Amino acid sequence: MKRYFLIFMFLMFSVFSWGQDQNFYIYLCIGQSNMVGQGEISEQDLNVSDRFLNMSAAQCGERKIGEWQKAVPPLCRCDTKLSPADYFGRTMLDSLPSNYRVGIVHVAIDGCALQLFDKDKYQDIVATMNEDWQKYELSFYDSNPYQRLITCAKLAQKDGVIKGILVHQGETDAYSDQWIKNLQKIYTDILSELGLSPENVPLLVGQTANSDMNGVCAHANPTISKVHNFIPTAFAISSSKVAVSNDNVHFSAQGYRELGKRYALKMLEIMRCGITNTDNKLVGFESVDESFVVDVYNSKLLAISSLSVSKYVVTSFSGKEILSLTLSKPLKKIKLPLKNIADRPLIITFYTDDGKHVSKMLTK
Repeated sequence: MKRYFLIFMFLMFSVFSWGQDQNFYIYLCIGQSNMVGQGEISEQDLNVSDRFLNMSAAQCGERKIGEWQKAVPPLCRCDTKLSPADYFGRTMLDSLPSNYRVGIVHVAIDGCALQLFDKDKYQDIVATMNEDWQKYELSFYDSNPYQRLITCAKLAQKDGVIKGILVHQGETDAYSDQWIKNLQKIYTDILSELGLSPENVPLLVGQTANSDMNGVCAHANPTISKVHNFIPTAFAISSSKVAVSNDNVHFSAQGYRELGKRYALKMLEIMRCGITNTDNKLVGFESVDESFVVDVYNSKLLAISSLSVSKYVVTSFSGKEILSLTLSKPLKKIKLPLKNIADRPLIITFYTDDGKHVSKMLTK
């Protein structure tokens, strides 16, 4: 009898351990009003694939926190509208094999400062949000949007694999490098709490309504455009020529469709450009500068460039400098031993004679 009981327990454990679908790609979406979504929902937006799912982070209507449902807009909350996440998911599915699914965990608050998503600072921000509509939106997340995101993300991880984070926030406070440093902390905190590595979970950050469309918050875009300089696994999503609404702050429905598509195309580009080692495991991201090709072979980094490299610097993900070397003679082919460098992941930045540079992320 004991033998049969052990066999039964083994089978039960096996069933539960197989619950996570490696082909179910999950993306976390955070931000303020443009991530909440302000686009009018039309008939074309209601036709959604069964492979595109949304986990509700707010209790409303028939939605229950932590439950998956078909990603029919609105995704953020029952009383919101079309957002970039809608057409991000659809565009991803257009390029993924038919046995793959995409899931969204969506937490956003209108008009909020970025630090509302900082687990150590959110209470200071909440204390300033005294308008009735602000209190109403906060109530959906028990006044702690960050914790609700983490709670739902952990539930989502039981079913699939978190593959990226999408941010659209900046109209309120993205006007200095401090905003990027705040974003880096939030990104690092999320990854740490969910047991994720930055090289496997890129951060995509959308620009505000652009100056070419008379966006009134376009002066945030120079800051947003620099995220990759501070966070090597973060990439800005251009809003150039993306249609805006009459208030010149929010995008139109067509604008959200286009912006969501741009998020997806960037995510797909990053997935295609992953650097692989001899075991075909993802170990980093290719640069947007196609002058460089990087690979890892026998614990060595091999960099080949069409431009002459005069210097390279190796840093940890936190920014700690590990190695800096100025070459006596500019080279187009560099071999860098990695075996004795324990602090991973690494960022290798190459500097060329003409001042151009490129950063590479390597895994543990």
